[in-house]
Amino acid sequence: MFTRIPTVLRSQEIIDKAFSRASKVEEPYHPHKEVRIRKEIQDRISSIEGSTVFYLRKMVKKFPSNDTLHPFYRNLLDLMFDLDQYKISLSKLDRTASKIEEFSTQKIRQLKYIPVIAEMNKIMREYYGRVASLIGDLDSDLSFLGRCRDFMKQVPEIEQNDPTFIIAGMPNVGKSSLLSRITTATPRIAPYPFTTQSIYIGYMERNGRRIQVIDTPG
Repeated sequence: MFTRIPTVLRSQEIIDKAFSRASKVEEPYHPHKEVRIRKEIQDRISSIEGSTVFYLRKMVKKFPSNDTLHPFYRNLLDLMFDLDQYKISLSKLDRTASKIEEFSTQKIRQLKYIPVIAEMNKIMREYYGRVASLIGDLDSDLSFLGRCRDFMKQVPEIEQNDPTFIIAGMPNVGKSSLLSRITTATPRIAPYPFTTQSIYIGYMERNGRRIQVIDTPG
């Protein structure tokens, strides 16, 4: 169900990758040094914009939308993490991508009218600093989405049309033992809290119909 969600990078990793890629951009020789430097800085800005915006938009696209989730999955995920925060964090990634696009366009346009190399380099430093700040402000959201992704990738495919019971309760009260007794599931069982680290599903037959039973972490 959620197996295609890519690994969530931390903010510094995104910055390092984008800046490293941009540092390799070089313009060929031009008789007018100012022309070459201007084009090189513009290309580096475009490179950073492309890397960061592509990654942020990919995250927004690959994570399932809260509004399109089946009610069962939405309720299940809401038990494990704050879905409101999930929606807010994805929105922040999308807004940051738009801000980077806008700022990049502004700086590339500004460079067209700068004749002095020192001023061009100043614009480049301003751009690098602003992008690093925008991405850095996402660190807590990226960390949160990383934890969401780790849990979501453990969620097995659930038959949405089968009658379903969820076993919920405090840790170490025997939920997994109950699941193993009444269904075909073989969850990990141990006499200490928080043994259940992921969702387990078992099935049982009643009156010729299959019933789905889910053991949740807790």
